[in-house]
Amino acid sequence: MVLTAKCHPVHGPRSPRTRRHQHQDWFDDNDADISNLLAEKNGQHKAYMDLRTDATTAAFFRYRRLGWQRLWEIQDAWMIQKA
Repeated sequence: MVLTAKCHPVHGPRSPRTRRHQHQDWFDDNDADISNLLAEKNGQHKAYMDLRTDATTAAFFRYRRLGWQRLWEIQDAWMIQKA
């Protein structure tokens, strides 16, 4: 493994990458919840793009904020469970 100028590891042919992605298991454990959040956000975004009214704009940005909060709650619950 070689470190670049920004200290990011570069894996060459002599250093196989055996380490699992750091948060991959977090996504795997919460795949259904995250997919539901994304589906709802995408629906809100589609409504926002199709009908640019004050109501759809407010609903989209409100859900975007609430979606992030829910994602953080899921992550916190997962971290507590792993600890």
